[in-house]
Amino acid sequence: MWRIKVTVALPKFKIEQTIDLEDSLTKLALDEIFDQSAANFTGMITSKEPLHVSKVIQKAFIEVNEEGSEAAAATEMIIERKCHVKGPDIFFIADHPFVLMLLEKSEEKANILFAGKIMNPQL
Repeated sequence: MWRIKVTVALPKFKIEQTIDLEDSLTKLALDEIFDQSAANFTGMITSKEPLHVSKVIQKAFIEVNEEGSEAAAATEMIIERKCHVKGPDIFFIADHPFVLMLLEKSEEKANILFAGKIMNPQL
């Protein structure tokens, strides 16, 4: 495989999202942790008091600016394109709506860490 240089022009943007995960965890059959009478954390904590989970909130963000990118704890973004035939350099100018994904890649799979869409980019 050949590597091809891709020059990318992106607008500055910041996406923040706060999500209440109770519904998602309940759908994964973890509803007992929210039930005061059914939650059982024996062996996980030393407290004798009956405890339950009252709320699970996830907050995520990604910011791209002149200095680079930051996504929660991630501090680096690498964009590359691989193909079989080397051609001329490619330019991608994001002056139109686009979708972004930040991936964690391994040999076997790629996990989507962040995803978003930019509807009105202004370079």
